[in-house]
Amino acid sequence: MLEPMPHRVLVVALVTFALLSSGAATNDPLVGEQYHLQTVRAFDAWQASRGQGMVVAVVDTGVSATHPDLQGRMVGGVDLIEPGTPPDDDNGHGTLVAGVIAANAGNGVGVAGAAPASFIMPVRVLDAGGGGVAEDVAAGIRWAADHGAHVINLSLAEAPGQSPDVGALINSDVEQAIRDASVRGVLVVAAAGNEGHAGSPYGRDVPVVVVGATARD
Repeated sequence: MLEPMPHRVLVVALVTFALLSSGAATNDPLVGEQYHLQTVRAFDAWQASRGQGMVVAVVDTGVSATHPDLQGRMVGGVDLIEPGTPPDDDNGHGTLVAGVIAANAGNGVGVAGAAPASFIMPVRVLDAGGGGVAEDVAAGIRWAADHGAHVINLSLAEAPGQSPDVGALINSDVEQAIRDASVRGVLVVAAAGNEGHAGSPYGRDVPVVVVGATARD
């Protein structure tokens, strides 16, 4: 089952809140632990939309195509680490992010995504240890924009195994890829990190929604 991550959930919850605009309870066994759904009023938003037809590219470590709580929620993606292979997730971080966004609601399994009717486009740019390079991140952003993503999620500031210096993953080429995606109408949402720092790893002129983390209190 997808484990709720208290310090990380709001980073990606805003991605889906941007798709939505609180509603019935759901029978997913871990939904009571997902305090972020109440915080962003996701259940209220479900009365208007659950993200139907929206495609969210998760530019990360890949996503597990066989996860029981993500069945029916996946569209075609790409693996830029091992080209020509499926963008599966041998780390777990990308699958966690995908579940926070779009895990099936009301199926009696695991958790509920904030936009449980949206679709996940897995774009693998980080390896099994969570490492990667900015060149692949920029290529992943451009690939997602070229292949129909409505939203691109970059949870890079807390990628597993990443050094404190996020410059290895976020540079001027990545920022330009974000600008190019924005011009095409794609919303890019990125993590500022889980430590509550006042600041962003992106330049102020970059059209990206940068989200910091909060805890339950």
